[in-house]
Amino acid sequence: MDSAAAGSEKIHDLDKETAGLLRRGIAGFIDGLLFLPIWIALCPPLLACAAGDSSSACLLNEPEPWRRALSNSLLFVYIVLMLGLYGRTVGMMALHIRITKLDGSDIGFGRALLRTVAYWIPVVFYGPISVSEIVQILITAFCVMGLMWIMVDRKHQGYHDKIANTLVMREEYYQERKGALAEA
Repeated sequence: MDSAAAGSEKIHDLDKETAGLLRRGIAGFIDGLLFLPIWIALCPPLLACAAGDSSSACLLNEPEPWRRALSNSLLFVYIVLMLGLYGRTVGMMALHIRITKLDGSDIGFGRALLRTVAYWIPVVFYGPISVSEIVQILITAFCVMGLMWIMVDRKHQGYHDKIANTLVMREEYYQERKGALAEA
């Protein structure tokens, strides 16, 4: 087999071994549901809105910045700790996916922190910081492009995965790669 065919075979294998946008999105949704009680406790004005209070006071009553910052910080720490310790969050565990280095090995805390920071940069600048509409449009476009990139990239990597040199692997292929690394 020539090198071009071997290269495309490896890319095809990575395509089936890595998790796409839907599986990753559902895992994130599960993590969001798990984190929801903490967020509700820290942001009670939004709980009143969710309970059906549609008054203008409810809609204008954003939580204090410290509450939003604390809830986002807790979520950030949860993600970094889970990825650093286990290579996956609870949502990822439920969907049998995990974050690995490009060679299939565990990522550790440094890479987990780098990946999470790269993912959250647009969130930080878009959320509580008041920026011009043009900047918000650019940040939104950047986020959308990052998600779209996962769908078209052969390795299903978003910008945060490319920055941290990580993959989101399906668990069964991770176990195969880990076994192969142990034998080598």
